[in-house]
Amino acid sequence: MKIYKIDITRFILVLMVSLLLISCNVTKTSDEGEELSKKELNATSAAEESKRLETKVDTESLKVNEKKLLNNPELKKLGSFSDKILRTGMRSLQHTYWVMAEANEMKDYLDTAGVELIGDVIVPGDEKKAEFLDYGVIMSGGQAYVVTEMDKIIVAFRDTGSDKRWERILNMLTDARATLKKLSFLDDPELAQISAHEGFVSEYMLFREKVIDYVGKHPDKEIYVVGHSLGGALTTLASFDIAATLGREVNAITFGAPRVGMEEFRDAFNNLPIKMYRYVVANDPIPRVPGMLIPYEHVGELIQIDGSGDLYDLDNVNTALLFSTRDFTDHHKSSYYFGLVGLYTYCQNKDYEKCSDKDYTSKLAKAERDSQEQFWKKIPLDKVNFPADKLPVDKIPVGKMLDLKNRLSDLAGKAKSLKPWEQIPWEDVPSDLDAVIPEEKIPWGN
Repeated sequence: MKIYKIDITRFILVLMVSLLLISCNVTKTSDEGEELSKKELNATSAAEESKRLETKVDTESLKVNEKKLLNNPELKKLGSFSDKILRTGMRSLQHTYWVMAEANEMKDYLDTAGVELIGDVIVPGDEKKAEFLDYGVIMSGGQAYVVTEMDKIIVAFRDTGSDKRWERILNMLTDARATLKKLSFLDDPELAQISAHEGFVSEYMLFREKVIDYVGKHPDKEIYVVGHSLGGALTTLASFDIAATLGREVNAITFGAPRVGMEEFRDAFNNLPIKMYRYVVANDPIPRVPGMLIPYEHVGELIQIDGSGDLYDLDNVNTALLFSTRDFTDHHKSSYYFGLVGLYTYCQNKDYEKCSDKDYTSKLAKAERDSQEQFWKKIPLDKVNFPADKLPVDKIPVGKMLDLKNRLSDLAGKAKSLKPWEQIPWEDVPSDLDAVIPEEKIPWGN
């Protein structure tokens, strides 16, 4: 999609006015269209929260299946969706926990799990070449390992390890910082011209030399690459690199990973010998960014589940950019752990049709792209497409935007029935924005 230059101030004004209009124009109504009182609205919100958190499968079955997954997780070559994919998912999730350990304690953890470390734990921050910038080892936590497990080789990237840095993470993942960088490190001249998120590419380069070296030492082993959160973004790039550079098949599993590249990147990724499954729990915000100003797209197949593990219906896939701070609980690894156990339990039921459909995760991925495409069709492109690297990043009030989104997410009634791309009333945005919010009155510093 072509990126056009427009006035930056005008776009920011459009965005802020649009969000304010949502808060003013969406009527707080019941399903029958009747206006809700504040008390009723609070009760509705509480009911929605209770419904979101409730467990929809038998508790005893969950306990049994949790033991099955913990006692017999296995890495199996990824193919069509089945419960084998879920056992591989559990083993992959375990690796995302183990890679969080301190490097000097890592070997003991891995020995207990019957896993053998190749070379050293990769900690770029221990080397002088690492630069501690916003784009650097700070983003994902700056640690990875390459290990062997029987006839498999696993590359695992660490995530941030913090539940209190979401605003900072979102700052780094906003389109203002999501400028593109070519994959010039690749030998293939065509692939080297493809671009991806500059921050992820810059950080992956801190790991690349050792990852390619360690994986190359075992040419006959099946390759698995895993990661949670921003570690999932590095998983995406590492999978692309290993398949392109070493010409080997790659199995990839991510949990709550953000988008990495645009359509060109996705097409190239799909043409390489990579099979990827992306796990997304409910309203996890990280998989929905970046992508407001630049048309980033996800790769691979999608396993999106609610809190109980139930796979999403195709028309409910969430790509909306509006979210609340409480949605971040869906990003925790514990949410992925219990969601995975729940989905495995659902899949033991022969009547659960979503699990018996081998193409369901491909359909979910397509539904996700269709939803995002509708969002882009709805937005007037002349108002949003411009060089994102020109935005005044230091002046964007991310905290205030989160607060506003939090308030908007509590609106009940009709807002719940709108598709993500229908929630911004572009047609109501005044043409003379300066008359609505004079530039000098925008509360950048407050």
